[in-house]
Amino acid sequence: MNKIIKGLLAIVSISLLACNKYLDVQPNDRLIDIQVFTSKSSIEKALNGIYINLVSDNLYGGSLTVSTVDVLAQYYNTPGLNRFASSGNYQFLDGSFLQSDISAIWGNAYTNILNINEFIKGTGGATENIISPDEKALLLGEAYGLRAFVLFDMLRLFGPVYAVDSSSETAPYPTQPATRLSPLIPARQFMDSLVNDLGMAASLLAKDPIIQYGIQPFDNTDVSGNFFRARNRRMNYYAVKSLLARVYLYRGDKANALKNALDVITISGSIFPWTPESDSRPGIKDPNRIFSSEIIFGLENTRRDAMHQKYFAASNLQTSNTVAKATLLAPLSANLAAIFENQDNDYRLRSSWTIDQKANYNFKTFIKFAPVTTTTSPSSSSKTIQPLIRLSELYYIAAECSGDRSYLNTVRANRGLIIPIDAGANISDEITKEYRKEFFGEGQLFFYYKRKNFATILSGSSGSSSITMDKSKYVLPLPLSETQYR
Repeated sequence: MNKIIKGLLAIVSISLLACNKYLDVQPNDRLIDIQVFTSKSSIEKALNGIYINLVSDNLYGGSLTVSTVDVLAQYYNTPGLNRFASSGNYQFLDGSFLQSDISAIWGNAYTNILNINEFIKGTGGATENIISPDEKALLLGEAYGLRAFVLFDMLRLFGPVYAVDSSSETAPYPTQPATRLSPLIPARQFMDSLVNDLGMAASLLAKDPIIQYGIQPFDNTDVSGNFFRARNRRMNYYAVKSLLARVYLYRGDKANALKNALDVITISGSIFPWTPESDSRPGIKDPNRIFSSEIIFGLENTRRDAMHQKYFAASNLQTSNTVAKATLLAPLSANLAAIFENQDNDYRLRSSWTIDQKANYNFKTFIKFAPVTTTTSPSSSSKTIQPLIRLSELYYIAAECSGDRSYLNTVRANRGLIIPIDAGANISDEITKEYRKEFFGEGQLFFYYKRKNFATILSGSSGSSSITMDKSKYVLPLPLSETQYR
């Protein structure tokens, strides 16, 4: 944050919205100033700019979903020439690319936090003749929720292994626009701030349209009301409840984690239903690989096709461009088979993994975010969504907190695994198996390992060996730009 504060402060993408498409924009960076908060439309554009910035390659359009964090989870084989080799080996201080990656994650995250703080301050001061109290509450609720969402990931990346050390200093938790350096605070205090922000967000979103009307698709005949539609693409009330469940479980408070998870599970059938098997059936064009109906919160990523091409296209190996070759992320075949327990009918395996016949390689590559080419396919309406919170995670949380394996069996049944988990099975082991299958490309497995403080995890570059884990691998070092002035 030091570097951010010493540079241009509180820069946000203020986006010019097209008439009929959500976030179909051309960014126009400028300083937030008092004029932004003098009209409803400019306030809405400022918040949309924050959402757009969150899906950058250094945040949720790359590092925190499909690349760096998933490499840390050992999903992929990253040999010496791969750009992510230092990440796969946890060489936080030795790998120049990884140092740059860590610095970019930190800098972009905290730049967005400062923008969110500026937005909260400015929107909170807007009068009723500018924006109605109900609309103000919705916008502020989204902002408080977004602040907690991003800062929680900073805790999960840079903070200590919370289960064994909640007192060490972790990161700043700024709540005001940048006027001074925010101190590093203990992880326990950081967690208190997260819960406070999410409690505020839930209160402000008490009248979220999603509660009464569901997600509501965009209306191209009357675009004036679209800002408060498609609520699964914004930080909505149920996303906040889901994030509370995630935060409480990380804190070790299973009672509150279960309560918040069940608050979402209870209503999920009408708002976030399980994606039908027919949507991912083999042979159909553009199957619904992301199970879009189950996404509780995601970001609109208009660069998702490019993201797929950069990290997962098998054609990268056939190019003469050494940079393209070095960015391909693919698992060892033996590891992929082990993760899915050789269950070829698992919807997650059959729809998101394939051998590219044009590339002449005999291993499967990841196509979960491959371009959608049709307009009437099961995935055509969700071709730009970047999933960040999904229904299955709430079931996993409920299973872990209650010890009830029926929650796992529900998810498995909706992924094509119809044989229930054996009554004598170790539920913790079964939950781990499910996390490994479910969250490819969504950045959750490494955080799961860290929360549980796994002593060893399967190596992504060796199908027969494990990696010994400890805090030196679980805790990313703060970038030099943050520490050199403290």
